[in-house]
Amino acid sequence: MTLLKRWLAGLVRVLDFITISPSSGDHAMQQSPLQPPVLQPSVVNLNAGPIFRPPNPEGDFKCNYTRQVGWESCYSSQNRSCWLRGPDGEEFNIHTNYENFAPKGTLRKYELNVSEMVLDPDGFKMLHGKVFNNSYPGPWIQACWGDEIEIKVTNYLKHNGTTIHWHGIRQNGTLDMDGVNGVTQCPIATNDSFTYKFKATQYGTSWYHSHYSLQYADGMLGPMTIYGPSSTEYDEAKEPILMTDWSHRSAFQDFYLEMGNENGPPKMTSSLMNGRGNYTCIDKEKKAGNCTTAPAKYSTSFQKGKKYLLRLINTSVDSTWIFSIDNHLMQIVGADFVPIEPYKKNHLLVGIGQRYHVIVEAIHPLTDDNYWIRMLVADGCSGFPRDNNKNPIIPDDRLGILRYDESSTEDPTTQSNEFGRACADEPYEHLKPVLKWKVGKPSNERKAWDQDPKLEDLVVIAETNADTPEAWIYLLITATKFPFSGTPSRFNPTAHPLHLHGHDFAILKQSKTPYWDGLVDMTFDNPPRRDVALLPKGGYLIIAFKADNPGSWLLHCHIAWHASSGLAMQIMEREKDIMKTISPERQGETDRVCKNWNEWLKHPDTHFEQDDSGI
Repeated sequence: MTLLKRWLAGLVRVLDFITISPSSGDHAMQQSPLQPPVLQPSVVNLNAGPIFRPPNPEGDFKCNYTRQVGWESCYSSQNRSCWLRGPDGEEFNIHTNYENFAPKGTLRKYELNVSEMVLDPDGFKMLHGKVFNNSYPGPWIQACWGDEIEIKVTNYLKHNGTTIHWHGIRQNGTLDMDGVNGVTQCPIATNDSFTYKFKATQYGTSWYHSHYSLQYADGMLGPMTIYGPSSTEYDEAKEPILMTDWSHRSAFQDFYLEMGNENGPPKMTSSLMNGRGNYTCIDKEKKAGNCTTAPAKYSTSFQKGKKYLLRLINTSVDSTWIFSIDNHLMQIVGADFVPIEPYKKNHLLVGIGQRYHVIVEAIHPLTDDNYWIRMLVADGCSGFPRDNNKNPIIPDDRLGILRYDESSTEDPTTQSNEFGRACADEPYEHLKPVLKWKVGKPSNERKAWDQDPKLEDLVVIAETNADTPEAWIYLLITATKFPFSGTPSRFNPTAHPLHLHGHDFAILKQSKTPYWDGLVDMTFDNPPRRDVALLPKGGYLIIAFKADNPGSWLLHCHIAWHASSGLAMQIMEREKDIMKTISPERQGETDRVCKNWNEWLKHPDTHFEQDDSGI
């Protein structure tokens, strides 16, 4: 890997643990529904802190706070904003500053084995699938606020290294666990393992995925939930819903189309909800033996009168989705890992890498027992082909079914809600974090704002004033050609979902209009906050974050083709403090993985030559 320049490369207390082991047998085609892991038995001190079951759909998963001696759970269907209450009335709740404080949870251990297998999630055989534990999507990783997490990853891919990123996890003090090859670690070589160790200081829903080139587009992804409080009440919670675009070719094949095709980037084939789609094979594909039976659509059931929490995740390569349930309203209560003030809509825009917690009330509005759950592609934000009239050729948006009668097998007959389909993020003014931030003045103001904003100035973290945890760093990211730049812009004129590692960031301004120069109106008093935001086509984005997490953090477009093509940058944050966060034990493990990787590279017959950015 040509990007392997810097190798910054755990310590947990065992109380109880979870293990997900690989399934036995050959790597055959497999449709694996999401299953929660099984909690292993453990010895518990009943006089210590609480053990309780959070609202998950099934299984025996429990939060374990035996280290919080004298505390009790205050979390219930009548009060979802409180999590734990101490002997003197103190609380961990929705207003606790999770940037600095978290309860003392327990240790969760997982094992993820990476291998290749044929996948047929929509009824068409994709020959080069890459998966975790022989399943697509990968196993659902669950933890509780304040838990310590260990995940052993073993690589059984024949021709690729791998690294795994835990999307949205801040990794404060654990830079070397962020899982970006060439930035925070060497890739894990074939038949080698690496154990990621980090703490769940945030709560909400996210996903984990390979950050090695384009592997996640071939299937290497899975959901992750960290249980914690919510900004409003609900009765039950459902398993995560993953929304994905899908190609019948390996992304490594498709990448050649991205780089050299005069007709534009590669086109996706179908859409999947929780790894299930429905593709209609043509005769040529049937004769070639490429087709199988498409799986049943994803379905979930409601009981009238209850309120349900849904966890939505966009794990796509190149598509923004509009999620809706026919004839039902959604109450949006969380964006990425940030609890927000609730608001209601009948549809929700979910960009690549973004997650939302929404609450749906089972009001059973019609006589129907079944309702379509829809994934509609946002116009101008997808990787699907277009016809001769430039209209998008998109798959059926009816990807899931909500049933009030579990015994029903009929398809719904309901009609879609009416709403716009423009490519955008959720409206800026709707995203109001519960935990309020007041954004301070930029520490990099002299460098990036007082001079003409040349591109290289706008993306550089300034020097001397950004060396304390309280320093605010501003970044202006623009899709606008600057008139004074002197050279034509080659920036892809499309919307870009931008993801920052190591931080939640405040969105000071998100504009569809061009940025030229001068002052703009920005929001400093509790602006929207998340870890993925859309850079609008032809517009600009201004974000801010505190320099409170020493490390080398990646900022990149989450359209997989764009990241592989180089739309990414590293932010060196408080470089002199980085090594203070890495113990000799962790550094030694990083060195071991690098040594094995370098040995593996000496055998050119085992791997392919790198042809992209590597991330």
